[in-house]
Amino acid sequence: MSRKGSVLKYGAGTPMVSSGIKVEDHDADFSLDSDDNQSSSSSSSSSTLSKIRVEYGPIEGEKIKHRTLLNDQQYSHFSNLTFITADGQRVFSHRAIIQSRCPSLVAGPYVKKCKEKKSSVVQGQKMLVVEYGDNTFMNRFVLMQVLDFVYSAQLDFEELSITETQLIMYVAGQLTIPRLEWLCFRQLQIQINTQNVFLMLRQADQLKIESLKQFCTNYAHENWSDFSLNKSGLEIIGLDLFQDLTISKAQKAVSSSSGASPSGTTLVSPRSRSESVGGGGVPKDSIIDDFHTVYLGMAFADGKAVCKDSEEPVIFHKAILAAHSTPFFTMIDQYTKEKQPHLQIKNLERAEFQQLLQFVYTGTCDLTVRPALHLIEFAIYEFQMPELRDVCEKLACLKISLDVVLDLLYMTYLGHCEGRPLLMKLRQTCLEYICDNFGLVDVARLRSLRPASMA
Repeated sequence: MSRKGSVLKYGAGTPMVSSGIKVEDHDADFSLDSDDNQSSSSSSSSSTLSKIRVEYGPIEGEKIKHRTLLNDQQYSHFSNLTFITADGQRVFSHRAIIQSRCPSLVAGPYVKKCKEKKSSVVQGQKMLVVEYGDNTFMNRFVLMQVLDFVYSAQLDFEELSITETQLIMYVAGQLTIPRLEWLCFRQLQIQINTQNVFLMLRQADQLKIESLKQFCTNYAHENWSDFSLNKSGLEIIGLDLFQDLTISKAQKAVSSSSGASPSGTTLVSPRSRSESVGGGGVPKDSIIDDFHTVYLGMAFADGKAVCKDSEEPVIFHKAILAAHSTPFFTMIDQYTKEKQPHLQIKNLERAEFQQLLQFVYTGTCDLTVRPALHLIEFAIYEFQMPELRDVCEKLACLKISLDVVLDLLYMTYLGHCEGRPLLMKLRQTCLEYICDNFGLVDVARLRSLRPASMA
């Protein structure tokens, strides 16, 4: 392997390790083809570092960890919204999240009273208290299911009965939450069988969920021999509803004989919505967009942080950042109790902390290699953020170039990076790259690298 040369080996745009992350490369790569380019290599390369947008796979649910906030008592002093349910229970929440994800929870059909009062726990902010009507469906159980979806974009349907799923579907329709309504409808379509169709049909009729009632009716017609002979099932739906089914079946038979195409039990959306994806009737999962809106707007933000390179504070929501990692929770809790003016982020620059925040809020961020390396060195281990660590490490392994190879090599020798397989491969690649391009490498800086574990 040559230790000198004027041609840059490995190419700046050459991927080194398969990353497994989604990236968008916004800038052109550079290359050195002759000795004439050596003098300008440093400035050229530094000006063309690729800016990469990183997404850590599907981020619904625990990937963005907002579900952790769901009425957990340890986060109660970061709350600025209290719901009083129809059964008299108090549930705390967060106005910025509700405003972006489901504003009808505080201004919808079930609200009896809504008022602001001075918060006893959130300094400088008001607590919004929303009380639901006594005779509404918004008891604690139903509200917690809706909030589960609001915070995580999903529900644990395995823990829900068919009756409960139908009730949540109905409430989602009343609150205009099309994605939740569709998820419930899809789950019921999956679960339906010749035994539970009676209960499902009766409740759909009682709640006036026409889309589900029609689906159950079609299912009954397609399985009429079993359906019509099930005496216990017919007792559940009652005579009037059975007569309606019989009449509609006869009408369908007439339509079929005349050449009309009867509707079946195809999996469809409960209603046509503008949020549908590709015109297929499936409402879009908007959790990333919604939390991006929270991140950009910072409505009701109650935290301020000062970084090492700027006195200008970065605002954030204490609850969201605290829920993402235990060290952040400890720092924010102490900063709040001691009424400190700012949270001190000593080792990160302002832009780097903002990228960290964007990942916390949305699971995505726009990173270049050097900020990613700084996050690995100064933040990810300290703040216990394994998902962001994986993203930064994989980003570091995407490309190699003269202007970052020494930083990459240094990072692989950090104590908390030792033994990580991806970084050990990166170390070997960096060493080979340096040997092949030794004449272009800043030797003085190479000799000055002294992480604790480097020989």
